[in-house]
Amino acid sequence: MMPSLISHLQAMLPRARPATARLLVVNGHPDPRPERFCAALCGAYAEGAQANGFLTRRLDIGKRGLRFNEGEAASASPDELAQMLEGVWWADRLFIAYPMWFDGPPPALKFLFDAFAQRRASENSLLGFAEAPGEDREARIVVTTALPALLYRTRRPGSQACADPDATSLAGLRVAHRTYIGSVDWISPGERSRWLDRIYALGFHEQRKPRREKGVTARYVS
Repeated sequence: MMPSLISHLQAMLPRARPATARLLVVNGHPDPRPERFCAALCGAYAEGAQANGFLTRRLDIGKRGLRFNEGEAASASPDELAQMLEGVWWADRLFIAYPMWFDGPPPALKFLFDAFAQRRASENSLLGFAEAPGEDREARIVVTTALPALLYRTRRPGSQACADPDATSLAGLRVAHRTYIGSVDWISPGERSRWLDRIYALGFHEQRKPRREKGVTARYVS
């Protein structure tokens, strides 16, 4: 065949459209007020990701029914927890912003992902599946800290001042990228604006690769 005819026939064939990647944007700050910097970071990333073609949802931990007291485990009503977990099941990947809380995630945020990991492990056990590392949702995490970010980016053995990067991990997630914004109470409005531009750019350039789970087309959480 002539090359032009081959090209014409190829153009007539139905083309598979790339699947839309699903992104859950999680504001992990216990304070739900929109003036909090974590809320602004989530908004900037979501705008960039939407411009990039992501289908997005937003989850603000501080606005949900998660309860916790200092030194105690968080809790939530079954219905409230099920609604939040459904969003995690739905997502291909996540963006999470939260303030460093005693060298770790806030208790309510940690509770949510502990529950996600436990239910996924129970489901795999009932279905006879072994836990597969590839099933972990990929996450980009941004942590705001009162201390300089350098203390968290660099860990010196034996130093009590430097946080362990593992302290920012959340169950059931594979943290692909971790960003620290230090001295958050002291940075200028101009610096905050530059951070928001940077986070927007990260969302705009995020790769759209839908997560694939073998043999599973939908999730129902009860």
